[in-house]
Amino acid sequence: MASIRKRLGKFQAQVRLDGFTKTKTFISYHLAKSWASKQEYLVQENSIVKRKYQPQNFEEILKRYLKEVTPRKRSPENEKITIKSLLRAKWMKMPLEDLSTPDVALYRDQRLQEVKPSTLHRQFCILKHACRIASEEWEWESPYELFKNLRLPRIINQPIYR
Repeated sequence: MASIRKRLGKFQAQVRLDGFTKTKTFISYHLAKSWASKQEYLVQENSIVKRKYQPQNFEEILKRYLKEVTPRKRSPENEKITIKSLLRAKWMKMPLEDLSTPDVALYRDQRLQEVKPSTLHRQFCILKHACRIASEEWEWESPYELFKNLRLPRIINQPIYR
């Protein structure tokens, strides 16, 4: 949708459509309006907006994350071990369009039988961060919404007795 506003004696046209934003300033209202309508047309014709890359599965996201992001972290060796453990899960190889929150919840429940809630939280933080990086930096379609409604168990801090 285009909006035109008067700013400092000139007209600023802004087009926002499907995540695409472009702004330009003109000396007349009519020039701004014609530019905005042309930009809207180009966006709708998909000549400007590029489509995001659709990874095959979560494994593809995590492998790139392991290669590009993990080495820059404070303790990359620990995170590499965690990610390699996550990559062994069956749901990592499922196509992203078939993956649903119940699949991840089932993994969560199975994993809680093996590890403490704090360990699970750390693992899910890595998964969420990988999704965010994939979406924001790599411009990939990201399955972040799978984790939005997923409840994780509370972490109860045990007192330390001396």
